[in-house]
Amino acid sequence: RMLVAEITRESIFLRAHEEVPYSAFVETESFQTKPDGSIRIDQTIIVETEGQKKILVAMIKDLGVRSRSEMIKFLDTNVHLFLRVKAKKGWTGGNKAMYDKLGLDFNA
Repeated sequence: RMLVAEITRESIFLRAHEEVPYSAFVETESFQTKPDGSIRIDQTIIVETEGQKKILVAMIKDLGVRSRSEMIKFLDTNVHLFLRVKAKKGWTGGNKAMYDKLGLDFNA
């Protein structure tokens, strides 16, 4: 789950360059294997501002194509990727839950 989130996060930074800071977070909400062997992945991209959200929504199709292509190579199966974008002001400032999701030590 973390690896497919990082694939999408990498696509954001390759496509958005300087427009979206490295504080963007990708959460894989579901990862389901379908009966035909394909995988359905639902992800939410979380950014700090509405402006960043608008930038990513404008490029969501390209992000999905890039990410899905890399995931297909990595997982060696067909991938159905569903992306959505949320703005959460201040989500990076002292949010222990986000650090826990990343597997990082909040008190380090």
